[in-house]
Amino acid sequence: MALNLGSGWKVDYVEFNPDEKKLHIFISTVKGSTFECPTCWNQAPIYDHGRERIWRHLNFFQFDYV
Repeated sequence: MALNLGSGWKVDYVEFNPDEKKLHIFISTVKGSTFECPTCWNQAPIYDHGRERIWRHLNFFQFDYV
């Protein structure tokens, strides 16, 4: 829920390393899902995938507590 993934995505697995203070979340597309084309805005299935990418999000769990 914290990642706000759409219905076409799923979390495959999670790795947490407390010594390095790193959380790795591996996601992929759900088989059969369709996504909006950025050019024509129509829904279409994914037929290929790009290279694996890594996003760095600092302070993911640094929420304000009330």
